[in-house]
Order: sequence, then structure tokens, then C-alpha cells
Amino acid sequence: MSQKTPGTNWPLVPYGKGHGGIERAHPPEVAVEQFIHQQNLEHYRRLLAAPDQTDEVRRQTILKLLAEEMSKDSIPGPANGT
Repeated sequence: MSQKTPGTNWPLVPYGKGHGGIERAHPPEVAVEQFIHQQNLEHYRRLLAAPDQTDEVRRQTILKLLAEEMSKDSIPGPANGT
């Protein structure tokens, strides 16, 4: 039997690998957030690939934004207990 979000018939769904677990969120909200996340990744990569991208400060800013967005995909490792 699957777990349900309290007060609803919606199942608990993953909210993103970077959040370290299961969140109580409505499936449509999760889908929107995942869509925005993918669009952000594509946008930053497109900006970096543009041939007219010569401003180094802007490039570094875009790289930072891309890294932050990509970090939402990373799964935190298990605690090593030390």
C-alpha cells in the first residue's frame, strides 16, 4: 500500500533529488517545478554556448547559476558517522 499525502488521495512523490527525500507536494506542482528546472538548465547552457558570449563576468555569473541549478539534481551522500 502506497503512502498518501495527509488529507488527500495523492501519493507522496519525490520533490527533487537535492531535497534528500520525499516531500508532501501535489503532483501538478512537482511537474511544474521539474519543468522550470529543466528549462533553466537548457537556458543557461544555451547562453554559455552563444558565440557572442565574450563578457567574462557575465559568463562566470551564468556558470554560477548553472552550477546552482545542477546542484538541485545531486543526491547527498550518506553520513559517514565521523
